[in-house]
Amino acid sequence: MIKQLAQTHPAWTQPQLAALLGAALTAIDTLESANTTPTPLLAAPEPAPPELQFLERMAYRQSLASSIGRLLDALEHIATIEATAVCGAVIDTITDERDSQRKHVIVPRLLPLLGTIGRRHGDHPGLLRMIIPLLHTYIVDSDVASRSAALTAWADIGRAHQLPSSISDLLPALLTDPYLGVIDGVLDTALRLDWSTEDSASLLAYALSVCEHVDIARFPDTVKKAMAAASKHSRGNEALRIHTEQEILRRAADLDGYDLRDALNRDWLPQTATTPAMAQLRLRQVRDPRVNDRLNAHDNLELCALLNCGSGLASLTVEDLQAAALELGPHQVVGAAEYAEVAWRAARPGDAATILNSVLKTTPDEPAFTLHRALLTLIAAAATFDAAAVAGEDMRATALALTHAAQAIGADNDASALADQARTRVTVRSLLTGHELVPAAGAGQGHSDSDPAVALRGRAAHLQSTAATLREQCQQATATAAYGRCFAALCEVAAFLIRLDAAELDADTIEMNALVTAARRRAAVTATELEKRFHGTDPLAGPLIAALRQVQAVADASGVADLLAEWAALPLPLVIARGPRRTPLTSHTVFGNEADTRLVEDQPTVAVVLASVDGRLVTGPQVLRHSTVYELRLDVRTGSWPEWAETLEAELLSHFTPNEAETPTYLWTRPPSADGPDTLSATGTLILRFALPAGSPAPPFSVKLRWRGTRDGKPVTESLDTAGHREIRFRPFDASRDFLTNFPVFDERLLALYENLHRAGYDEDQLQAFCRLFTAICRTGLTMTWNKHYKRGSHVTERKFHDDLYKELQAEPELGGRLQRGTPLALGYLDVRHDGITAELKVERNTPVTRDRARKYMGQPTQYAAADGARLSILCILDMSRKASPVGVPENYLFTLQPALHGLTNPEAPSLVAVIVVNGNLPSPSSWSRRKTPTLPPSAP
Repeated sequence: MIKQLAQTHPAWTQPQLAALLGAALTAIDTLESANTTPTPLLAAPEPAPPELQFLERMAYRQSLASSIGRLLDALEHIATIEATAVCGAVIDTITDERDSQRKHVIVPRLLPLLGTIGRRHGDHPGLLRMIIPLLHTYIVDSDVASRSAALTAWADIGRAHQLPSSISDLLPALLTDPYLGVIDGVLDTALRLDWSTEDSASLLAYALSVCEHVDIARFPDTVKKAMAAASKHSRGNEALRIHTEQEILRRAADLDGYDLRDALNRDWLPQTATTPAMAQLRLRQVRDPRVNDRLNAHDNLELCALLNCGSGLASLTVEDLQAAALELGPHQVVGAAEYAEVAWRAARPGDAATILNSVLKTTPDEPAFTLHRALLTLIAAAATFDAAAVAGEDMRATALALTHAAQAIGADNDASALADQARTRVTVRSLLTGHELVPAAGAGQGHSDSDPAVALRGRAAHLQSTAATLREQCQQATATAAYGRCFAALCEVAAFLIRLDAAELDADTIEMNALVTAARRRAAVTATELEKRFHGTDPLAGPLIAALRQVQAVADASGVADLLAEWAALPLPLVIARGPRRTPLTSHTVFGNEADTRLVEDQPTVAVVLASVDGRLVTGPQVLRHSTVYELRLDVRTGSWPEWAETLEAELLSHFTPNEAETPTYLWTRPPSADGPDTLSATGTLILRFALPAGSPAPPFSVKLRWRGTRDGKPVTESLDTAGHREIRFRPFDASRDFLTNFPVFDERLLALYENLHRAGYDEDQLQAFCRLFTAICRTGLTMTWNKHYKRGSHVTERKFHDDLYKELQAEPELGGRLQRGTPLALGYLDVRHDGITAELKVERNTPVTRDRARKYMGQPTQYAAADGARLSILCILDMSRKASPVGVPENYLFTLQPALHGLTNPEAPSLVAVIVVNGNLPSPSSWSRRKTPTLPPSAP
């Protein structure tokens, strides 16, 4: 009743929001509690049997689960008028329970509610900005059920709204999550979200792996979902799609019943739909009475799917089809005859006759089964007649037997339609061959005129009218009926050719040319229709297409008789399966320009968005400083405004909360002239307050645009498709990759060093501090090399080197002034320290500094770092030794040293010293021209 009240009167139940949410939480607690034993319904003097106690507990739990579902549905109905209030209450509840023991119980049940509300009411201002950060938080949560529910909710919202590609950034980790609940959630996102080409390839491999390795007997729904995801992500490449569909078919063979039906219910390529494997699975579906309900469903969907298997039907043995038919006979003779149609559809009329005769043998020869036997006899005779025609045998005896079988069917029952089909087939073959297969009473076929041209024209007219009858009898939406309609078109082409023969007898060249042209055109049109409907290897359509192609070579009537005799040998099965009802055109059908107009109106409006940060156009991921105010400008160019639109809104949607990323919203009112393209501009404040691990990609911010207005007195919202800056990526400054020098090759060496340190698992805070300080020292030290105060002849003391370097470091904004020098530490006094990272400064005056000679200094920074609990330290050496050779590029003087640690040969936490050598005491360039400079030996080619 609460659910119904909330559905019919949401405004009345809205004040009870807190009470309804509390009731839902109470019910969840009760359901998940250890003691869920209900109070006995009967006051029995003796305890109930264990079986009854178990049933009572299950019924009680089912009642609680149903109550929870209805209470959550009531909250969903309240969201139709107060979506923000409902989401706020649910989010507050989840936040309050985040650190409680109930978190693992409540969160997985409430997150799907947020997904549903977000999907239905995501255009509500600010609603998705509330929901998306919470879902992202639980996607990376440690609880499996919460991760699964958050992924499914995210995918649910993504069905209707453009979301940031945050899941794409998490995809590498999600694809390695082994828990089944998370696998289900990932497959949901694979099915419902848009993906890049690279992500789509990863998801395809993932879905195929899930399809292959998950226990299909225990988790069929997961495997079916994986099949759907694999099918979706293989559509861009036909060869890949064929392989994927073959894998799906192979795995689907392990399913049955409704699970198999769901797995097969998709659009298949013709190369897959006509395979023997598909035919075998379709036959299983037709034989399954749970799926193919012959009493209540009359559209024969499973049988139609089997008939569409074309060349794959050749793999079905007559024994399998016969066994399937015998399962239904003798009481369901039409159903048994449908299996004969399957064999007939495979161009095997002899097998169709065998199947029907076997059913006929099991049908009692009693008055109650008279009609059953007559119908079976009719269809078997028709199949025998067709088999004789295909084999090129004399058809008169089988045609006579078929005519007698048709006469045995009365006109007052449903079987009379099949009798009419049988008569039509005898008439068609009589007219194609030009021989009367069944003696007719009276005047014969009516073309016995002494003038052969008149007789031919009469025969052609009769064949054309028979073709119309055949087409009328093949109006079912089945593959067999479609073939029958094309055979009727073939008969019309044959009528043109017979008239061509008559025109040649009359020496009417004008009519001959017209009839040849008409026959060729009609044959080409019919062949094209067949090729669209059937695969080229189809057992029925293939020979028919070849016959129609023969018409293009006809120039006169010389070979018409032989051609028509070949056409008479083509199979022409009876249409037994009813198939789905074909929907005729109604008065609501849209034609011509009106259809084009509606199509244009249904297409979403596209707006071009260009974003700029502090006046500079965004051209890639933007690196912004933490807690710094930036101006974000949007230039939006739209087409004509809808008549009802009053405002245009824009917002940036991300998985960060407002406290982590302050992003602006934009609002433009309808301009005076809204008929043409117009550029709207606005600016807003952007502040990033979140931090990312070193090397992490910039998170996405999706630009979402929507019209708002009223139409017929009701509020209307419509989203716009976005081009240009559809998604913008911002990230905070990362010292390990953003704070570098002005030497590109040196920067590459630094980045390679930092990347190795990222992978080595050093503490993130220490690594960031190390990167900041080391890069700043490198940048400052490299400029000292070319500073005139450090050239040859200058007297540089170690104190001056310390002072100059420290002064420059204090001016580095990324260090933020957080520098120390001369601080007592580790039984000594350190040179420079920044956020727990120590740099030791040395001056060498006697010998050139090399990697081997630098080792004598590395113990000091290592001990300072150990006292701070850090494994990383820095050694900066000013080389003031005499220069016997010119100095090289700076990357030659950057290296790392790993000191041996006391008492350890393979330390679990080794230390590392990064060394930068600053070359001083350089002579002027001209001084090298007055002396001989040493050279290296030539390298081997």
